[in-house]
Amino acid sequence: MGLMKHVSIWVVLGVSIFQTAWAESTTYEKGMALYNRGDWIGALSYFQTAAESGEVEAQRRLGYILWRGGSEQDQAERWLRAAATAGDEEANNFYRAFVVENKSTAIGRSAVVRDWLAERSEKDLGVKYILAGTYEGEDDAQALRLYEELEALGHTDAVQRLVYAYRYGELGVTVDEEKAKQLEGRLK
Repeated sequence: MGLMKHVSIWVVLGVSIFQTAWAESTTYEKGMALYNRGDWIGALSYFQTAAESGEVEAQRRLGYILWRGGSEQDQAERWLRAAATAGDEEANNFYRAFVVENKSTAIGRSAVVRDWLAERSEKDLGVKYILAGTYEGEDDAQALRLYEELEALGHTDAVQRLVYAYRYGELGVTVDEEKAKQLEGRLK
């Protein structure tokens, strides 16, 4: 048998094995194969199908791609929230970062986002801080109330935010340098 015939047989066998493995892969695995090759666009439809069937990892990946792709931010929020709600820790981190990035947009200030944050805010002061940020510029009294609650619990970022608020007259408070210095003393 000639060398070319051996090579041809091995190529046919290799392609056949690859096609069989591809056909048996789950939708999510097919999406991951494309994602790992850098084909995020190609992975989207596979992740969408797997996400809709409740696969948490696919929800996280789909949400992340949509978020970082800059389009369909409402869908990015939906899928990241779904995966975070299901307990995916990486999705939880992504969702928090997404909300911080979008805290002054309609998505970041939506009732669904604020409800999600509020549900978790008593157990996680970082989430409460993010929630306070979503109110800034829209409902400064609510933001101030949340920052003050956090300040009473010793949340450093909230104390710092209140220092700036009193120093520069933000969040609806009047400039009060004495109050700013008092709060600043808590940071040392």
